[in-house]
Amino acid sequence: MTYNYKLVGKSENAQNADNPNALTMIKINSNLEKLGKQMIEGVECEGTRITTTLPAGAIGNENPIQTIHENWVSTDLKMTILTKHTDPRFGETTYRVININRAEPDPGLFTVPSDYKIQEGGPGGPGNFIFKGEKVPGGDDIQIIRRERPNQR
Repeated sequence: MTYNYKLVGKSENAQNADNPNALTMIKINSNLEKLGKQMIEGVECEGTRITTTLPAGAIGNENPIQTIHENWVSTDLKMTILTKHTDPRFGETTYRVININRAEPDPGLFTVPSDYKIQEGGPGGPGNFIFKGEKVPGGDDIQIIRRERPNQR
């Protein structure tokens, strides 16, 4: 599948003595390619590759510039597992999800430790804070929470 884009913008090759602010049409070709399925990090993914070519002179370049964006998505996890972007102007950038563990997490991660204690105190020093709602002038449903210290002896 090929997409053709036309961008309108100032380009060095559009400027001439008659009209230094002339705009030109820049034709950018993009090709979408389905890469099929592949196992990445132990997960089945479907890949696509988009190859985009900027023609010579489009942005002041002498030669055509070809960029490649490859994306691998797990249909099961509904997330991108690997992305690669290659551009001769900026190099290659790769993002990869690693250490995918699909096992149920240890329930102990979600239990309160047996030696856990609630202690009095809080931000700003010792003592508990009492929270009181206060209406905002002109607002019916909005409340400001104000912290007050209880009377200390």
